[in-house]
Amino acid sequence: MATRGTGTAAQLPELTGRAAELGFLTAAARDPLGPSLVLLRGDAGTGKTSLLDAVHRALAAEGTVLAAVARKTGQAYDLVRDLFEPLDDKELQSLSEPITDRFTLLSDLMCPVMRAYDRGPLVVLVDEAAVADEDSLQWLDFILRRSTGRPLLVVLALRAGDTGPVTGLAAEHEAVTLRLEPLPETDVRRAVVRALGAVPDGGFAGACARLSAGNPRLLRRLLDELAARGVRPDAAAVPRVVAAGERLLASVAREYLDQRPPEVGAVFRALTVLSEAGAPEPAALPVLCALPGPLVAGALELLRQDGHLRPESEAVAHPEFGRAALAQVPDGVVVRLRRHAAAVLTDQGVPAAKVAHLLMALPELREPWMHRLLCQAATAVREVDPDAAVRYLSRVLDWAPDDAETVVRLAETVVGTDPAAAMAFLGRALDRISDVRVRARLAHLFGAAALAARRAPEAFDVLDRMLTEFDAKRGGWADEGDHELRGRIQVALTTVGLSEEATTADVLARLPEPGRVGGSSHGSRVQGGLAAYTTMLGGRDAAAVAAQARRALVQGLPSRYPPPIIAAATALTYAGEPDEALSALNRLLKTAGGPVSRTALAARATVLEGLGELPDAATDAQSAMHGAAELEGMVAEAVVPSVRLASVLVKMGQPDRAEALLVRTRWPHFGWMYPQAVLVSAEVLRLRGDHASALAVLFDCGKRLAEAGVRNPVFVPWWLEAACLLAELGRQDEAAELAEYGEQTARDWQTDESAGLALLAAGVAAKGRRSLDVLAEAADRLAAAPAPLSQARAEFLFGRALLAADDTKGARAHLRRAIDVATQSGYLALGSVARELLVSAGGRMHTLLDARRLGALSGSELRVAELAAAGESNREIADRLFVSLRTVETHLSSVYRKLRIGLRDELPAALRARSEGLGA
Repeated sequence: MATRGTGTAAQLPELTGRAAELGFLTAAARDPLGPSLVLLRGDAGTGKTSLLDAVHRALAAEGTVLAAVARKTGQAYDLVRDLFEPLDDKELQSLSEPITDRFTLLSDLMCPVMRAYDRGPLVVLVDEAAVADEDSLQWLDFILRRSTGRPLLVVLALRAGDTGPVTGLAAEHEAVTLRLEPLPETDVRRAVVRALGAVPDGGFAGACARLSAGNPRLLRRLLDELAARGVRPDAAAVPRVVAAGERLLASVAREYLDQRPPEVGAVFRALTVLSEAGAPEPAALPVLCALPGPLVAGALELLRQDGHLRPESEAVAHPEFGRAALAQVPDGVVVRLRRHAAAVLTDQGVPAAKVAHLLMALPELREPWMHRLLCQAATAVREVDPDAAVRYLSRVLDWAPDDAETVVRLAETVVGTDPAAAMAFLGRALDRISDVRVRARLAHLFGAAALAARRAPEAFDVLDRMLTEFDAKRGGWADEGDHELRGRIQVALTTVGLSEEATTADVLARLPEPGRVGGSSHGSRVQGGLAAYTTMLGGRDAAAVAAQARRALVQGLPSRYPPPIIAAATALTYAGEPDEALSALNRLLKTAGGPVSRTALAARATVLEGLGELPDAATDAQSAMHGAAELEGMVAEAVVPSVRLASVLVKMGQPDRAEALLVRTRWPHFGWMYPQAVLVSAEVLRLRGDHASALAVLFDCGKRLAEAGVRNPVFVPWWLEAACLLAELGRQDEAAELAEYGEQTARDWQTDESAGLALLAAGVAAKGRRSLDVLAEAADRLAAAPAPLSQARAEFLFGRALLAADDTKGARAHLRRAIDVATQSGYLALGSVARELLVSAGGRMHTLLDARRLGALSGSELRVAELAAAGESNREIADRLFVSLRTVETHLSSVYRKLRIGLRDELPAALRARSEGLGA
């Protein structure tokens, strides 16, 4: 038996989607142990009524279905009358009589319920249950309490925000809540097929889902209009979907707001605008709407009940519907509303990044506070969303094109996202802005953008002119800001100039001699650090270079000047003072972070490599690479550590890895690391037996360096590598020419290492006894220099020459020395070749293996071990060496493992045994 109260099935729309919900409800009705009470919640138009009708039709033949729509009449048992109206049971006559005994009435009404159980499941379906009279709800409570274990299902349909007595009934009987969410796109696709007769493609279904917000009622209306217009569901029709959807939403919004008090429209429009800035601030509503608090609260309650607010918040549930509501008022009203909202939120301390969305939607930004707020927003989002920061700042410049600070901020942001675009923007700004300080900042940024875009020559002239202009207009450098700004320009000019072959010679020619740079200002110290480096490249007077670098560092270059600090430390390294360089870099790393830290780590890797601490150098280079963007060709900050790591790896016997790193750096580009990359490439080619190609890249490097004015014999000893290759090929005369070049440059540079390298080249180029004498002198000279790798090489070449001269005893002594130094340094490529040669000379390996074990401490490990053995704590060691506490602990753990000890107290004896073992 099936019955229904008010309404007929023919009046109801077809169910769209909701197959899962229908299945759940029909299964619950058929299961005596299933839920007896279900609250069906959903916004207007989500299909509650259609779903109830579908349940009615699905179960009509299986039992009794009582269905009605609750009405707000104020009469007792009005809902019960509607539910039972089609029945002809005599017990129902009591509903038409005056009610004198409530319990008797409820008992009488229980009789038709019990008879219904005999016929199968009893299903009670109530739509709009929130307005049901309380007496009818008591009857529902009565039958629910007396139907345990019987096939009863009561479904009460409510809007998403409905409350009231019905929720108390639900709590009493542990009701199950079934929420009707927006239709998924799969259901929308099915509805499209049913309405338009074809499978949608090209985003058609997605557009329908978005415009209807997954609301079945809106979807049906949208599809009805599209069907009437003969629209096919393909990509070409998406704009028509959007147009139809906007018309539909405008109509629905108008209908809805016309049926509600005026304050509901005002609050809803305000909430829509506030939602553009993120989660709405409820405190802003009374001010923004110019309405009393109670009226705002009442409007919010109505909007929540109607499903236009998200649960437990004031955010608009469907933004498309909110925009349609805004479209109901003139554009000028919306503009004033957004401007007012931005001002109110700013006054209430809402973050600028949220308020910025409102200002960006305004057609005009004439007021200074708007500019300030967008600049603040750009600063806040610059790291996480640089594109948004660019949009904010560009909008400010549309209305204040000569705002210098905004120009600089925009330039700083664009440099990191699109350096080519940054150069174009900065070029226009430099032409327009007259303030020399602002122009100087822009020129500095222009240099950074040019480096990133690999267009350094364009920036060199700009920076050169800017430096001249700055000195002319800010003569005397009136304040500390001027000192710092000029230092930045000088750093940028030098960095840009040294990155290109065409401008390197100009940089080397224009900077003053180290001894002529004086003064204690920051500007003087910056210039001194850079002058020390550039003069080092020119290969003139190592002692003067070291003195200048030392003055720049001792006088305390602040850590905000990392390039001059690194430049001065690098100059000290090649001037034969690596320990001082290491201390300077350790101090910088104590406070530096980000790109500065990576650059300093790469510089320290250079120092450590020169000191023969290859494992530590590799660690620093790898750390410097960590976090640097590794795109095709690699960005500048990743190139330096990558090339340095390749240099270390080839010495550690890993040429394939070294070559792979070079490929990623596009090393043929002339720049700071070009010469070092050439040396690595040449060594890889030599190891593969391609001597001709190795010589070709070395001679090309020498030619390019000569044209650029770089003549330092230690910085890039390409001539030594070429001389050794030529000697191996029996081309002693050509090797001798290179040895002569090395001798000339060594005389200019005047360090033990440069002299030793020149002797080494002369030794491999010479013949007979002359070769042996010169190689012996080279080994002695390099032993006095802080250059263990070069020393190991000299000992190896001398030992090999002695072996060729049949002096096996002498050869073994020098080969052992080469192996000892190479093993201690991690120079495995040389050590393995030297061992093979030693064995061929009749040498034994057991003593060497002991020495390797005892000498395997890296330089950093040895320094930490010696300080720990002297009684210093880990914290004291960390402070002394300018490293972290964790680094000290890591080094000590490695020391204990390598020396095979377990306690700190054992360190002194173990280090003495190590020293004695190496001395043997």
